[in-house]
Amino acid sequence: MIKVKVIYFAYLKEITGVREQYIEVDGKFVQDVLNKIFESYPVLANCPLMVVLNKKHVKEYDVVEDGDELRIYPPVSGG
Repeated sequence: MIKVKVIYFAYLKEITGVREQYIEVDGKFVQDVLNKIFESYPVLANCPLMVVLNKKHVKEYDVVEDGDELRIYPPVSGG
């Protein structure tokens, strides 16, 4: 089991009701953490999300380790 710090940004803070939280998961991938989040906040499963692990953009099957920091953002557009 690993423990990951999750930080939510923008309107995701309002959906979750928290700015940050620690989540424990049995898995080892970013997707495992996201699945655990989706259990608590099912509406997020239908939202496009940008995920940053330890200040690097990641994909669902990148590995997370105990003590990592996962930041979750809504999509950002710009010009």
